[in-house]
Formats: sequence, structure tokens, C-alpha cells
Amino acid sequence: MHWYCPGPAQLADWRPGARVLVAQLPLPYQQMVSAMAAQRLPQAEGYRLNLLRLP
Repeated sequence: MHWYCPGPAQLADWRPGARVLVAQLPLPYQQMVSAMAAQRLPQAEGYRLNLLRLP
């Protein structure tokens, strides 16, 4: 599934009380994202990972 969200903060607008926790991704996910970004893989270039906490 491909979809676009120009700003992760807009995800929180979908449900009152939802929060985007971009800086609080678990360390293994942060490392995975950094390793993939360093490789500049075409199939991963368009993806972004965010953590959304729902109430």
C-alpha cells in the first residue's frame, strides 16, 4: 500500500488524543532506519517510519 502524509504530525489529527512520538522510536528501529538510509536503497527511499500513540 502506498500513501502520502506530508507531515507526520497530521496523523495525530485522525483521532483526538493521538500523539506522534518520532523521537521515541525504540533503538533497534532507529538503527534499522539509519542503516537503510546509509545504503540509499531505491526500494526504501520513499518510506518513513513514525510511532503514533493512540489513546
